[in-house]
Amino acid sequence: MTVGLRSTRNRRENYNTDFRPLNKRRNHQSIRKLSWLMLFEHEDSYRYIPQKGDEVAYLRQGHKEYIESSGTSEVGPWNFVKGLKAVEFCKVQDLDYSTLPGSGDSCCKLTLGFVDPSSSAFGKSFRITMPELDYFPDFLVERIRYDASIERNWTHRDKCQVWWRNADRDGGSWWGGRILAVKPKSSEFPDSPWERYVIQYKDDSSGQHLHSPWEFHDASIQWEHPCIDNETRNKLLSSIAKLEKTSITNEDCHGVCKLSQVAQKSDFLNRFPVPLSLEVIKRRLENNYYRTVDAVKHDASVMISNATSYFSKSAEMTTRMRRLSEWTMRTFSL
Repeated sequence: MTVGLRSTRNRRENYNTDFRPLNKRRNHQSIRKLSWLMLFEHEDSYRYIPQKGDEVAYLRQGHKEYIESSGTSEVGPWNFVKGLKAVEFCKVQDLDYSTLPGSGDSCCKLTLGFVDPSSSAFGKSFRITMPELDYFPDFLVERIRYDASIERNWTHRDKCQVWWRNADRDGGSWWGGRILAVKPKSSEFPDSPWERYVIQYKDDSSGQHLHSPWEFHDASIQWEHPCIDNETRNKLLSSIAKLEKTSITNEDCHGVCKLSQVAQKSDFLNRFPVPLSLEVIKRRLENNYYRTVDAVKHDASVMISNATSYFSKSAEMTTRMRRLSEWTMRTFSL
C-alpha cells in the first residue's frame, strides 16, 4: 500500500464537471479542460483558491521552493524587499485570470499587498502567477485557516489526517498518520512552519513525509470556511432572483436570459480562462463559497467583461450588458 499523489489541491466530486447550468447539459463540440477556478462550493479537504479581498499567510520558504522546482521566470519579493519574515500576512488587492502558455490551463495573476505594520514590507506589494498546484503544497494560506492550524499546536505523537489525491487524479482520501518529529525543514528558516512536521502514515511503507500544519485535519474539530454573513448573502440572492424574474417580462433588457443561453455554448466556455455566469455566482452564494462581498463583486466584473467581449459585435447586446453592469454595481456595492 503506497501513498498516491499528495496535494492540498485535491479535486472532489463537487467539481463542476460541466461549466453549463445544471438543468441543461448537451454534448456540443469539445470543451477544454475543466478549470479549478470554476468550483461551485468548497471541497471536503482544504486548498487555497484565491478570491479578491482575501487576507492570506504568505510562506516565503514555500514560494522559494516552488520557483526553484517549477522553473518559472518569476522572482520572489525577497529580491526587492529586504528583511522579509518567514511568514508574512498579505491581502489579495487585485486578481486577474489568464491562461498558461503552452497548456492553456487557467491561472490567477495576483497582486498581494503586505498588511502587517510590523513588517519591513508593510505598504509594498508584489505580483505572482498562481496555477493549479497539482504537485506542490500551498504556500499561500487563507488567514483564518492559517491561524487555526497554528493555534492547534500540533506536536510530537499527535495523530492527524492528510488528504492525498488518487494517482489518476480522480478523487482521493484521507490518510491517517502520526507526527514523529517537529523541526525546521531548513536552517535558513528556523521559525517557519513550512513542512515542519515529519509524518509516518499508518500501514504505509513509502517512508516518512514532510507536511505543514494547514494540511492537517483533526477529526474532532469541525472546520468551517469563512463566508459572507447570512443576512448579506440572502439579500444578494433575493436581488438576483428578482432580476431573473423581471428579465422574463421586460424583454430581457439586462441581457440575463441571453447570457444564460450563451454560457452553455462551447465557444463561450473555451474563449475565457474563467467563463463566469450569473448562474455560477448564484450557486456560489447559495453554497457559502464567497468569503467577502469584494469576491462577489469581482466575479460579477469578470462576468460582465467576458460578456461584453463576447457580444462586442452586437450593439443591442452591448447596451444590455451596460445595463447589467450598472445593476451589478448597485447591487453588490453594499
